[in-house]
Amino acid sequence: MVLENMAVCDLRCVKDVCLAERIEEIRNIGLLILPSEGSCEVKKVLENIKRTNVASEIQAAENERKFWCILRGYAEFGLKSWNLKNKSGTNSF
Repeated sequence: MVLENMAVCDLRCVKDVCLAERIEEIRNIGLLILPSEGSCEVKKVLENIKRTNVASEIQAAENERKFWCILRGYAEFGLKSWNLKNKSGTNSF
């Protein structure tokens, strides 16, 4: 199976090695999302899939709420939502 021509390709739901091994190539993808949690075997298979024309690649947890808000287009970017702190414990900006 070739995954191609997508703005976002979310592979966080791939939890089985057999399913991951069916993916032969990933190409023409704007954002590739890989799981940050789960089995090491699945992660290894996903990491070794041939990639062509993948603009960005990130890892995220399946239940990462802030990330889903961004993908669905209703995130409000502000310091409070990102919880950015500097060494003194105050907001960075």
